[in-house]
Amino acid sequence: MMKIKKENLEEFAYDSIITLILGNHYRPGDFLLETEITQRLGLKSRTPVHHALGQLVAKGFLDKKSKKAGYSI
Repeated sequence: MMKIKKENLEEFAYDSIITLILGNHYRPGDFLLETEITQRLGLKSRTPVHHALGQLVAKGFLDKKSKKAGYSI
């Protein structure tokens, strides 16, 4: 089995989350949970999703909510 670099997984997660948002899978006001997105993307670790969500917050696409609630659009 080929190992994918960490940066590629983060890029994959970032691009996938953007695609889900733009495809109306998530709507304004929805809460995004790392565990849910990790499962949806078929990833084994939440780390790439965590980093991707952090980038989306930094760019203003998402708001970070309390630790348990996750992120909102």
